[in-house]
Amino acid sequence: MPIHLFYGDEAYLRQRALEKVKTTLIDPAFATLSYQRLEAPAIQPLLEALSATYLCFGCNIVIEVRGFS
Repeated sequence: MPIHLFYGDEAYLRQRALEKVKTTLIDPAFATLSYQRLEAPAIQPLLEALSATYLCFGCNIVIEVRGFS
């Protein structure tokens, strides 16, 4: 499972890179299964989101994590 990390001072560049990944990888027909956004998650919800990726049956998964410390 590839993991992409977007980090840097320029928020618009991070957002642009994320949008490109989302439009490239996410099939609109499976968007509700393929994309999840987590705001400042504890480690347990993050691990649960990562382990639940098998539910999509071959589609790409994008999990956006913001504010993780």
